Amino acid sequence: MMKVHLPFFSITSLFWCVFISIFLVNTLVSLPFPLPHQIEILLAFKKEFPSPTCSHTVLSSWTRNTHSFDGVVFDNETGVVTELHLSEACLEGTIKNNSNLFKFHHLRYLDLSYNHFENYSFPFEFGILSNLEFLNFRYSGLVGEVPSSIRNLSRLTFFDLSQNELTCGFPLIYNLTKLSYLDLSYNNFIGTIPSSLLTMPSLLNLDLRQNGLRDPPENLNSSSSSRLERIYLGRNLFSGRILEPISKLVKLTSLDLSFLNMIYPINIVFSPLKSLEYLDLSGNSLSRHNTSSDHALPKLTELTLSNCNIFEFPKFIMTLQSLEYLDLSWNNLLRLNTSSGQALPTLIRLYLSNCYIVEFPKISKILPNLQHLDLSNNRLKGKVPAWLWNLPLTRVSLSHNSLVDFEGSPEALVNSSLEMLDLSTNAFGGPLPTLPPTIDYVVASNNNFTGELPLSLCIPRKLSFLDLSQNSFTGPIPQCLGGSINGVMNLRHNNLNGKLPDVICRSGSLTTIAVSFNLITGKLPRSLANCTRLKFLDVRGNNITDTFPFWLNALPLLQVVLLSSNRFYGSVSSPQHTLPFSKLQLLDISHNNFNGSLPSNYFVSWSTSLVNNILEDYRQGENRRDQFRFHHSLSSRYEGRDMRFGNFLMYLIGFDFSGNRFEGQIPESIGLLKWLIFLNLSNNGFTGHIPSSMGNLSNLESLDISRNQLSGTIPQELAKLFFLGYLNMSYNKLTGQIPQGTHLNTFDRLSYEGNTNLCGSPLNKSCQEKNGATSPQTQQLKPPKQGHVLNSKAATIGYGPTLMMFGLGIGHAVALDRTTWFIKLLGF
Repeated sequence: MMKVHLPFFSITSLFWCVFISIFLVNTLVSLPFPLPHQIEILLAFKKEFPSPTCSHTVLSSWTRNTHSFDGVVFDNETGVVTELHLSEACLEGTIKNNSNLFKFHHLRYLDLSYNHFENYSFPFEFGILSNLEFLNFRYSGLVGEVPSSIRNLSRLTFFDLSQNELTCGFPLIYNLTKLSYLDLSYNNFIGTIPSSLLTMPSLLNLDLRQNGLRDPPENLNSSSSSRLERIYLGRNLFSGRILEPISKLVKLTSLDLSFLNMIYPINIVFSPLKSLEYLDLSGNSLSRHNTSSDHALPKLTELTLSNCNIFEFPKFIMTLQSLEYLDLSWNNLLRLNTSSGQALPTLIRLYLSNCYIVEFPKISKILPNLQHLDLSNNRLKGKVPAWLWNLPLTRVSLSHNSLVDFEGSPEALVNSSLEMLDLSTNAFGGPLPTLPPTIDYVVASNNNFTGELPLSLCIPRKLSFLDLSQNSFTGPIPQCLGGSINGVMNLRHNNLNGKLPDVICRSGSLTTIAVSFNLITGKLPRSLANCTRLKFLDVRGNNITDTFPFWLNALPLLQVVLLSSNRFYGSVSSPQHTLPFSKLQLLDISHNNFNGSLPSNYFVSWSTSLVNNILEDYRQGENRRDQFRFHHSLSSRYEGRDMRFGNFLMYLIGFDFSGNRFEGQIPESIGLLKWLIFLNLSNNGFTGHIPSSMGNLSNLESLDISRNQLSGTIPQELAKLFFLGYLNMSYNKLTGQIPQGTHLNTFDRLSYEGNTNLCGSPLNKSCQEKNGATSPQTQQLKPPKQGHVLNSKAATIGYGPTLMMFGLGIGHAVALDRTTWFIKLLGF
């Protein structure tokens, strides 16, 4: 019989082919390939909302030609949608009762938080999604009652309806037996807390802060069935009776009873709560304490008693041998009497700001391991004691006192463990003390420090925040300093001279450079182009001589450029730079020597990028700049609905080109900047007509085109600027009648004076001609001082992002110095 011999390499090849085939089959089968009808539902759901106004949203990837659906999770085996992660997805409008969303019957996870369903009632149909385990509607514009159908979501473990406008009593959630996390805070719920809510079998976290709850739970006879570990009831309308039922929840580890305005004295020793680790009683009256227990709250690590009308150091605190965090801010302590002889070896964070304290508390022996100390906003005078630096302190705030010096040598701080130090708004003088190499964050603004900036500032391991503004420092900025800071450098309002450091942003991580109002000369260092994280550049009020810095266009995050009151010169337009500063939101080049004309398309390149960036930042609510805050309770105390949009730096849009030598016509393309709030083109040589396209600047609040050579009539389109609170068209060559019966008539006559042939209200000159004669012209007034014109009735501030940008109108402060006032709003 013939034997067949297969080559060894053929057998090996066959083996690998079979192995790879099996692997590919298994891999392909396990891929979460979405079912076609699920894609159709997703696309139909997307169409239910208007086209998103923000530039980036997860729904942008939802197209028929792709299998990549951002924010969507498909089941690996069935291909159905099981999760929708749509937080901050730029969804606006409403989810209708027949929405395609309710066709996702296998949905387990749904996050619709931080969208904009304005005045949107919670639809009954959500009860259809009975497989939901996670549902988040935080800050989404919900109003009205929670529908009874919510009780059908029996598999829910996480439920967040916080920061909406929901009303009435508690939703019917008692049969949600698997629920472990429930957040109904910052709504308008009223009435009584049902006792059944506190004894739900799986509930661990309950947040009911900032509602209208008045009555404590009734008939809570036993807590054996309660698993609650964290309960937050602050900022409601409870009386002191809330303490009794809460004390029965013996498994509590965190309890917030802040700002309840209780009418009964609070028994601060909750003897049954042996597991309590966090307690917030701030904003209540603790003028009388029960201190009958020698071992109160043995596991308590965090205690907040701020704003409690306390006049002396509560003695029971000395019995809290596990305490790590203590906040007694906003009380009336005057002196901190802790002479009991006991120590608190575990306390590492102590906050005593705004307590009227007149002398340094002697805490070195009582708090041997203290790391964070806040004594800001008190009445401390004299010198900072030397023993303070013997403690293992890493964060110290002594701001807003009347301190003048440090005990001991200037080297007293060198051997400390300081990472953050705030000495701002005191009366310190002389040279800045030598700081330890561990320092990361230094604020010494608003003092009388003198001398040159010490080279020791370059020694630390990269400062993240340096604020020495409003002092009397002299000499040049050390060359090493430009490469030694990773975040903010604020040196404004000193007497610094010389040039800016040649090498700056060596690591590319400076976010803010503020050196305004010094004596700096030379040019802007070209190494600024390395500052890829730079957002804020302020060199106002110096003697810098340079051309317009087109080369800064490469910085991807630059939002604020302030060049005013220097010696910049030349043109501000260039054919080589058609898209200047794609993120720019505030540009001040006033009071320089810029000249030439602005091309007709000058503002075209800015329009699209500005709108996209503004709306993107509006959605995200980025933080304007780091704050020197190590008071960790701030995040919970002020996490109300308005805090996300407290950052108007990201939304403010303004241009100040005043006080230069520009000529030619104002480009019609200015009308494309529909988000513009502040525009100043005054004191130039602009000619031609006022562009009618300015009527498209629907968010404009301040307009100054005075002291130019503008001619022709005032466009009727400008009457549409309903939010305009400041207007100055004076000293031009305008003619004809001021548009009557419009908002433009509500301004003072000073807004229009100096235009010989202009007539109509509010001017005294009538436009009616009789027998070929016009009414007498009003007497020519002397040229006013800069910034004289104000609307007598400040315009009502706008809607949407405009309201978030300011939250206030253009007032008298704008009249005094408009641009400076806007800059002050930014914190610089």
